Amino acid sequence: MITTEIWSIPTQAPSWIQPISENGLPTLGVFEKDRIITYCGGGIASTLTALALRLAGHQDVAVYDGSLREWAADPKLPLEL
Repeated sequence: MITTEIWSIPTQAPSWIQPISENGLPTLGVFEKDRIITYCGGGIASTLTALALRLAGHQDVAVYDGSLREWAADPKLPLEL
């Protein structure tokens, strides 16, 4: 069966995600940043963080899909342990 439906990111947060004014993110300065780029070890787990930030109201969130695995493989890039 062929479908023409396209998956899209939800535009409204589910009830279990608190609005910006009620969650702790503003006190951490998260929403003071123009853009947030999430990353993890391989580019998979960070997608949930990016989705949660977007649903919580941040307008510019991206996932670095190469994540730490790609970054650490390049000796020219800074890395602190």
